[in-house]
Amino acid sequence: MSRRCPNGYHRLLRTYVKRRGSGEPLQYILGSEYFGDLEIKCRPGVLIPRFVGISVLSFCHFLILWTNRQETATAVSCFVHRMTANPICAGSSALRVLDLCTGTGCIPLLFHHQFYTKFPAADVRLQLVGVDISRTALAVAQENLGIQIKAQRGEYGSGSLRQIALEGVRLVEGNVLDHHNDSPTKTTDSLLATLKECSEDQTPPRYDILISNPPYISSKAFRTTTSRSVRNFEPTLALVPPTHLSKDPTTDGDVFYPSLQKLAKRVEAKALLFEVSDMQQAMRVALMCIHEDCWDGIEIWCDDPSDCTSTTPQVTLRDKLVKVRGAGNGRSVFAYRKSHASWSSD
Repeated sequence: MSRRCPNGYHRLLRTYVKRRGSGEPLQYILGSEYFGDLEIKCRPGVLIPRFVGISVLSFCHFLILWTNRQETATAVSCFVHRMTANPICAGSSALRVLDLCTGTGCIPLLFHHQFYTKFPAADVRLQLVGVDISRTALAVAQENLGIQIKAQRGEYGSGSLRQIALEGVRLVEGNVLDHHNDSPTKTTDSLLATLKECSEDQTPPRYDILISNPPYISSKAFRTTTSRSVRNFEPTLALVPPTHLSKDPTTDGDVFYPSLQKLAKRVEAKALLFEVSDMQQAMRVALMCIHEDCWDGIEIWCDDPSDCTSTTPQVTLRDKLVKVRGAGNGRSVFAYRKSHASWSSD
């Protein structure tokens, strides 16, 4: 046995090196990636969860973000951090969160983890729903959910509010763009019907928070700037919106955002958080939020939006001031209604 093990290790290592040499992402080879404190399972055919766009960061900057990632280097972590003074944590028995294009399920799982870590005594039950069009992604998301349920059951107990909320996470199949098959002004009725099945006697279904990391890479950027590893191995479905829905190959990465805005209005979301690729796209999405005329505050979050207490620069879009938080490139657009203005507290 002792003679065979080294050879077995060598063969395994050669296989890994060969796969990596072909450009296959390391996360697929190893089978997982960390997202905050959570180890998230990864499989071919499902987008790999990432904290930042490594291709546009210097290596030293990436190391800084990697070191601090558990605290504040992600938009989800910053979002939960900003909820410290929000009355919803004390004045409501439930907080409903909808994640569209959920992929591996990493966002709802991290939101759950961060929320109950931040508010361990909160008498608030999270109701989390993740939606994806890919059954492959949903299978991986369900696997990740099962792993977290098992891991946290031993730590927090099966009867804890934290565990009850985790076991209540719903992962369902749905198409955010289904209305494009008919009329661009029609709401996503089939998706709303799916969400209604996940709600607790709510007609129409309502969610306090809508989060989405949708396919946002333009077809031109996908061809010219995306790394070979991503282009050849990760699912195009999760990276690039359907190209036939836009005539401009430089901005067709924006296709999902109007639909997400319509859904945010239909579910009466009090806040939204959309991931974007860069500052140019962030400003376009922020403009969409302005045009909806239902958001009292709109912000652009950069690579590291963690310093939410400092004086931040602003950009003016259609005579409306939009705060820009953090350093680096634009990575998220955050919008909220006046009723939850405490999320904007400096």
